[in-house]
Parts: sequence; C-alpha cells; structure tokens
Amino acid sequence: MLCPQARVFGPLIALQLVAVATWGCANTSEDPSADPLDAASTTSGEGGDPPPVGDTETAASAESGSTATSDTTTNDTGMTDADCSMVVEDLTSSQAEVVRLVRVRNTLYWTDREGSVFAFDEGSNLTELDSSLLDPGLAADDLGLAWTDRDEDDGFVSVVDLDNDPFEPLLELEDQVLPTQVALDPLFAYWFDSPPLQPSRLFRVLREDDEVAEDISPANANLPADTLVDLVVDDEFVYVLDTFFTTSSVLRLSKIGGNGLVLALGISGTGRRLALDDDNVYIATSDGIYRQSKSVPDDTRPVVDGVAPGDLAVDGGTIYFTDPARSTLRSVPTEGGAVTDILDGRSDLTAIAVDELRIYWSDRRGSDAGSIHSICR
Repeated sequence: MLCPQARVFGPLIALQLVAVATWGCANTSEDPSADPLDAASTTSGEGGDPPPVGDTETAASAESGSTATSDTTTNDTGMTDADCSMVVEDLTSSQAEVVRLVRVRNTLYWTDREGSVFAFDEGSNLTELDSSLLDPGLAADDLGLAWTDRDEDDGFVSVVDLDNDPFEPLLELEDQVLPTQVALDPLFAYWFDSPPLQPSRLFRVLREDDEVAEDISPANANLPADTLVDLVVDDEFVYVLDTFFTTSSVLRLSKIGGNGLVLALGISGTGRRLALDDDNVYIATSDGIYRQSKSVPDDTRPVVDGVAPGDLAVDGGTIYFTDPARSTLRSVPTEGGAVTDILDGRSDLTAIAVDELRIYWSDRRGSDAGSIHSICR
C-alpha cells in the first residue's frame, strides 16, 4: 500500500511541482523432462537475502492464486524449457553475486558485487570487460553498453559501441564525481552524480563524444542528495527512483533540462528498481511492486503487495520478478492479478532479464559461487 505520509523533498515540495554455460536451442537430450537447470553444481550457503517480507501477499484486483510452470512446458513457439535452457555455472568468487543483468544481441551482460562487468555470448564465451569497479551501474540497448565506476573522489562513465569492438570502450568520460546508475537512448548516455551531502546532478553525453558532459538537472529544484537508486529513460523523459528510509518516490525529468515533475511520493518500502512500458513506470520496493502513470502524477497503484523483489523486468503486459525471500521466480500481469510462480527452490535469487523467448535470472547458492540460467517464457 501507499504510505499515508510522503517524504518531504525540500525544494521539490516547496516549489509545488506540477502535480526506471550452455545454450539449448539445438538441444537433443533424450530426456526432455529432465530439468536442464540442475546442471549447475554449486553449494548452499549463507548471505544475500533481503529482509523477510510479511506473511500476507496480495495481488491487486484479483483473488490470491499461484501456479508452478513445468520444466517441460511448451511455449507459443513450440520450444520446451530444455530448448530454451542456458546455464553459466560455478561462477568464481570474482563473479559471485549478479547485481544488474541485461541481454542484447544474443549476449548477456552483467555486473557483480565484486565490481566486474561480464559478457556471455551465444558461443558460450565468457569475457570480463572491466573489473575492480565500485558499485558499477549498467545499461544496454541494441547499439551499445554503458557502465559506471567511482572511488572516493572521482568517477568514470564507459560507453561501448556494439557495432565496433565491444570490448574497447568508445567513450570513457573521467572526472565525474560519484556516478551511479546509467541509462541509454539512441543518442545519449545518462547518469546521475551523487556526492555525499550534496544535491545530486543529472548528466548526459553524446555516445560518440568524449569531450563534454551536459548537466541537465532540473531547473526548479535540487535532486535529493545520495538517495537516488535507479533511473530509466524513454523517448522523452528520464525517470528517477529516490528512496529515503522506508518510502520511495519517482521523479520525471526532461532530457534537455528544464523543470522536473514529481510523479509519485510516499511509495511504501525501500526503492530497488524501475522498469517502463509505453504508459507506466513500475517500481519495485521492499514492500511490493507498484504501477505509476507516466503522465498523471499521484496515480500510484499496487500491483503486488507483500513481496520484496530483488529485481524486475516488464515485457508484453507482464512483470517478471525475483522473490528472494521465497526462492521463487514469479510473474504478474502489469494491470494486477494472480501471481504465477514460474520456478521455485532457487536460493539467493538476484537479477532478472527477458527477451522474446526466454527469462534469464541469477542465483547464488553459496557464499562465493552462483549461476545464471534461462527458461522459456
């Protein structure tokens, strides 16, 4: 549910603003009923789970309901889960826990808790693109890949053009203060700097220009200091997730600067992730998943209460999310409804991504090892 009290945004509120391995498509196993995901051989261990959620779980606009999907389910393309399966197993300690996971051009990219960026392509080639990063952000589209790095007093933004050599950054922007999450559109890379105890700033840079980073922070207010946790972009705007103790807020900012808009205040729970479709912003917090209109402020509605998603992805009218507390990969319609358990018994679930055929997710079954898997949608 929404909190009765919204976080006061200081200047934002004062200004009364107008109310984001193995590929199996050629699988010829004689036993299609076997779970291809059992190939991961990792040991159980401690660590990584979020705070436990409440005992009550409700799906908006529907009676509670949950169904498990068989490992041999056939999807609309006639493929079974064995056909769709992929495992990147036994990740070493330097690849321990996946934080951000994206898939473009038949390649998976991810960041981990140890500060590395990895790529895993359809030829089963695992490549470390960068390492020794501090809390790197990650974004990708069909044109390229971007990630951030920071230390105590300096930061970097790297952008890769996938039409050129994907392992040599086309753009490396230095001397950023403390860049965190990053987002991409066809022309620009966007990120925010979040120096401690100072207002955050929103920047963009042309993806093929390593000279100038443009400050496009809102003109009518300061962004909150050091509490911005995610951002995503569409064709017109940048959407930013801010969290403050136990409530979260969503801001909509112009891509060219100017005034900003507070879309939602006082969303229950600590903010974790944003996702978009054509009309709405979807917010994952420690208390649930919420839907907020892109154009109508204060139109925040719960989609699922009583869950603490580790990550979420939205595609084709469905929200896919990891539920670490229940060790379950799940989905729910974007409009609300019954929650479906896609797969359970997966310890320490973290990140998730989807494409036309598959759902990809990561787990960490030991303190130093983990896996990335896929299953048919």
